[in-house]
Parts: sequence; structure tokens; C-alpha cells
Amino acid sequence: MKAAYEKAMAECTRLEKEIEEKDRTIEKQNKIIEEDKLTIEHLKEMLLKRNKMIFGRKSEKSKYLSPDEKPVFEGGINEAESESDLTMPEPERVKAASKVRKSKKTCKHRGRNELRSDLEIKKVVYELPENERICQVCGTPLEKYAEEHICTRIFTIPEQIYKVEYYRAVYKCKNCDKNAEKSNIVKAPNKTPAAVIPKGLPDASLVADIMQRKYQLGEPLYRQEQYWKLRGIYLNRTSLANWVIKGAKWFEPVIKKFWEYAWLEPILNADETPLNVLKKGKTPLTKKGQMWVVCTGAAAKRKIALYSYRDSRTKATAEELLKGYTGIVQTDGMASYGSGEYVHAGCWAHARRRFVDCISKGDTACKSAQIVELLDKAAEFERKAREDKYSKSRILEMRQNEVKPLIEKVYEIIDVRMWK
Repeated sequence: MKAAYEKAMAECTRLEKEIEEKDRTIEKQNKIIEEDKLTIEHLKEMLLKRNKMIFGRKSEKSKYLSPDEKPVFEGGINEAESESDLTMPEPERVKAASKVRKSKKTCKHRGRNELRSDLEIKKVVYELPENERICQVCGTPLEKYAEEHICTRIFTIPEQIYKVEYYRAVYKCKNCDKNAEKSNIVKAPNKTPAAVIPKGLPDASLVADIMQRKYQLGEPLYRQEQYWKLRGIYLNRTSLANWVIKGAKWFEPVIKKFWEYAWLEPILNADETPLNVLKKGKTPLTKKGQMWVVCTGAAAKRKIALYSYRDSRTKATAEELLKGYTGIVQTDGMASYGSGEYVHAGCWAHARRRFVDCISKGDTACKSAQIVELLDKAAEFERKAREDKYSKSRILEMRQNEVKPLIEKVYEIIDVRMWK
């Protein structure tokens, strides 16, 4: 009897161990299955994002949710054809009582009423010849009593290019020249303006024109070389490049002062963008560099944007550019930021892009689409505040009463999705 009991106990122990081993195996397999499901979901999202990047629209407008939306042509060679609208009326001079259509993005007028009111006006009046200023009814001489406006046109005068040769008068005493041992020669003071390029040919106005064309209008130096050649002035691009580099030195004290002013603001924005670099020194580069920008906020007293080129977008660069600043820095959330003494703030516009990437074509009911809709409503309140030029106190009230509840709903949706 005892032997049978021990045998039964041993069998029970063996079965319990088998059950425990199977439970562990099942738990391990369930974990693998769960990880595989997450991996599959992640790959599906990556594939969706890839297809949207290749075949989808590049715009972030909320219209992307509409299945009937038509793509916009983004060509450059036929810019005039693609941008023209022959039904749009011609722009006019600004009238005080006229209604102005404003762009929702820039809050500035567009279409009509876009001419400056302070342009110089040259008046042209057509008069009747003397022999025609006779009344055809009674023969009495006609008298001018009014002027009828016909139309307004914009004229431009092509730029003037000229040389300035600086001289100074030299004087001598005739008496000393004849009777003294040495002539007394006196020269007028040299009042020539300081040269931007020491012993160089260009005036400051020419260097400023080259810089503006290149950096504001995006005209490369080789095109500027052709531009001057057509006007009979041969300036090779190496000289133009040298003038740009040397001329930039004059801005260094101004830029230093801009940094000081920017550091006085409570909020700054920082960002970086890749750009093609031809050479570093004499060495051609195949990788892209990074242009960093630090700018003051929309409510700042001084609107300042400071650009700094660096080879990469590492954390060390962010720390270098923002060293010593203790205010709030708003960024796109890149990992390079956040290690300084400042308070790091995120950007809802950048966060919105991630939710846009998760939306399938035509799916307006998914959680990501709901979040995008809430963020768009919040952005609409901000846009209206800019258009109507709200005061700071009114903006704060609007954000607390209108925007904050929308953001809280966004967090509710995110929390529910994470909990599931």
C-alpha cells in the first residue's frame, strides 16, 4: 500500500512539473506571438508611411483626408502657366475703405490692393490742343474744370552702373616754390569711405547687391557672373565669392549684438535643416551639412533669426549654440535638444505629422484622424488670434478656455490607445 502511494505521489509530481513546463512554454510562445504582432503592426505602419511618401501628397493640410482631393502640380519649368489665373483682377493701389482679403497663413492681403501706398507718383495729363479748345456748339473758349482718371501703371528704371574715381586736390605755394629752398605742398584730407574690400574694386553697394542676389533671391554666383558679363563688366565668380566672404566680416559685430538681444527674450525657437555643401575648404564633400537657426518668438520685441552652419546636427552643436540661455526653447523634438540650462518645449505642428503618417487613405474615423482634427481646431483658434491681433491677455484667455480642452482630449485619446 505504501509503495503504491509513493508511486502515485511521484507520478503527481512528474505531472505537475510537466504542467509547469508547458505553462512556461505557452507563456513564452504567447510573448513571442505578441512581439510578432507588434512587429507586424510596426512594419505595416512603416509600409504605409513609405507608400504615402512615394505616392501620396506632400502637403500637411487637413484636406488630405478627402478621397476626392486632386494633386497639385509642383513643376518649376512652367511656373508661369501653373501660377497664372487670368480671371483674377489686376492689383490696385490701397484704398482706405476697401475690403481686404487676407491669407489665413500669413494674415496679409493677397490678390488685390497689394501695391504700396507710398510709391512716388508721376502725373501725366493729356491736354487738348489750343486750336481745339473751342465749344463746337456756340464757339466760346473751353475752360478746364476737372481731370478724369484713366488708369495707373507701374514703371521701373533699370539699375545704373557707374564708376566713382576719388581724387583730392593738391596745393602749393608759388612764392615758396620760387624763392624758398623747399616747396610747400598741402593736400586736401582723404575722405574716401572705408573700403569693404581693402584695396578692392567693389563699393559697399556692389557687395551688398551680390549678397542680396545670392542669399535673398537665391541667384548663384555663376549666374551673377553671366549677368555682369552681359553688361560689359567681367567679374569672375572667384572674385564674387571672395567679396562675399570678406564682406561678411563686416556683419560680425552686428550678429554678436543680435545674439545678445535674442538672449534677453523669454522664448526662442530652434531648428536645423540639411543643405548641400560643395566644398569644405578645398575638399569636395559628398554629404550634406546642417543650417541651424535660432529665432525669437512671434511676440518678441525684436524679430531676430540667427543662422549658423555646422557639419552635423549633434547634441554638442545644440549645446554650443544655446549655451547660457535659461529661457524656453521650442523645437521639433529632435534628440539633440534638451541638454542645456533652458526649458525644452515641443511643437504640436511637428507632433501632428506623426499622427498624419498613421492615417490610411480615406480613414477619417481612426484615432490618429481624430487627434489631427482636434489639433486643427486648436490651430484655427491660434490663426484667428493672429488675424484679429489679440492682446496677450486675450490670447492667454483663449488658450485656457478654447485650446486647453482640445489638447486634453488629445491626451485622453493617446492614453486610451496606450492602455489598450
